[in-house]
Amino acid sequence: MVKEAPASSPVFAIVVAAGSGSRCGGDVPKQFQLLAGKPVVMHAIERLRKLRNFAGTVLVLNPSHFQLWDELCKEYKFESPRRVAGGDSRSQSVRNALDALPEEANTETAIVLVHDGARPLVDVEAVTNNILSTIRQSGVECVIPCRPVTDTLMTSDYADAQPVDRSRFVAVQTPQAFRGSSIIEAYRAMPLSASLTDDASVAATYAGAKIHLAEGSPQTIKITYPTDLALAETLLNQG
Repeated sequence: MVKEAPASSPVFAIVVAAGSGSRCGGDVPKQFQLLAGKPVVMHAIERLRKLRNFAGTVLVLNPSHFQLWDELCKEYKFESPRRVAGGDSRSQSVRNALDALPEEANTETAIVLVHDGARPLVDVEAVTNNILSTIRQSGVECVIPCRPVTDTLMTSDYADAQPVDRSRFVAVQTPQAFRGSSIIEAYRAMPLSASLTDDASVAATYAGAKIHLAEGSPQTIKITYPTDLALAETLLNQG
């Protein structure tokens, strides 16, 4: 049985921003494009820092973007968290970030959040009330935010597409929350050759963690296309 995490337990965050973001266009990857006057990923980091008992961030970047990031931090007077180099896959990038966390994170009561740098509008209230409150419960090792699927779903066989019951599915968001020792154990047990794109899947496969769902937020959109930047700006103006 996993220990109950007290309200004072530390919360660490890993922000993964090592992708190329080519579908969004522009001269720089999407995580560095401007949203309301500053780079997308800075919004995400700033909002995570507002969480109660927040203990620190590890930012994962492509090494080729280190200089760009340093220049952006200087330009926008932004205090950079500790940065680490991303790997050849997302899972390797998260593994590198976990290795950079302090030893304090490797306990049953510490909480580690893994967040996509392309999701700038972290809903601090939703994370606190839905995700962190659930992960602190006794026996809960992994909590992921999700939203209902509203579009009709079909199989992707263009020659013989079949409808799918969308009520059985949800759309997964980040940050995903883990007991520190559980997610660290999972990534250390995962073979280097393995490549899973979802951290909850890693925790379930290699640490036996049961995945719990929590209500996500409609504002936690992922920036993928230029229209997403416009939508995020609208949401910021409404907030």
